[in-house]
Amino acid sequence: MKSEGTWGYVDGRGKFRIPLQYSSAAPFSDGLALVEDDAGQRFIDAAGRTVIDVSRIQWRRGGKDLPVVADGPFSDGLAAFRVILRGETPDVLTGFIDGQGRIVVEPTFTYAYAFHGGYAQVQVACGGGIGGRCEGIIRRDGGWAIPPTYEFLSSVDGGLVNFTAPVGKRHLHGFLNERNEVVIPPRYEHSCLWFSEGLCQTMIGKRWAFIDRSGAEVLVLPPDTEFADQFSEGLAAVKTAAGAYYVRRDGTRAFEDVFKQADRFRRGLAAVQFHGRGAGYIDGEGRIVYRQVEPCEPW
Repeated sequence: MKSEGTWGYVDGRGKFRIPLQYSSAAPFSDGLALVEDDAGQRFIDAAGRTVIDVSRIQWRRGGKDLPVVADGPFSDGLAAFRVILRGETPDVLTGFIDGQGRIVVEPTFTYAYAFHGGYAQVQVACGGGIGGRCEGIIRRDGGWAIPPTYEFLSSVDGGLVNFTAPVGKRHLHGFLNERNEVVIPPRYEHSCLWFSEGLCQTMIGKRWAFIDRSGAEVLVLPPDTEFADQFSEGLAAVKTAAGAYYVRRDGTRAFEDVFKQADRFRRGLAAVQFHGRGAGYIDGEGRIVYRQVEPCEPW
């Protein structure tokens, strides 16, 4: 919670557990939160006690200590940190610390995403790729699960990783497994980054379709489809020039209504914009449960 320029933490009843005292404060993750004040950055526990003083994390190169800053929350017991390299290209290297502030993955990456399920997506400088960078996947010990030979990778999700590779003059999407084996060859013009409810929306040539984890085309959408969103609670929004509607997994229309905009379902409801005026929420049967006539954005 922020008040008069300082941050603190409250519980679910609005009672302060950690007083307003920080210039910045991130949410708790893995039992720790990254905060900053005049003394610098540190990770605190739920009682406000300092667990890791970031200023004490040391990384040396060429006999010199280089500045270290925290670069995100803890996830899977590890948190990213950055080493600032002044006057160099790249000017930042990223690694990971554990819950005691010990460096467990050396800073060798130009960028790193958080660990999830024992893997983290990282970037390194390379001669190819987009903007001189390539992406790979590392394990918790810093070893490569998928070496950085791809211009784009998603995070590992359910054992699969979306990748992009040049095929002729095009850059197409496919999927790898955690052993760097191609499970679904790159053949999609557009692809989701992960599977939702067992399906992934892709663009095969000029047609939108949903594929399963084997690459089988489970559902091919009509030619007028301009975009297909992922499945959520058994329904997926499909966009056409005439508007958006919802389909079931077998491809049938969930209900006849067509909307100006249609969002994913969450806890039984989806935000929509109606043609004409207003926006609101519908349930899984297409019934309007709330409608705001005045123009508004429910997202």
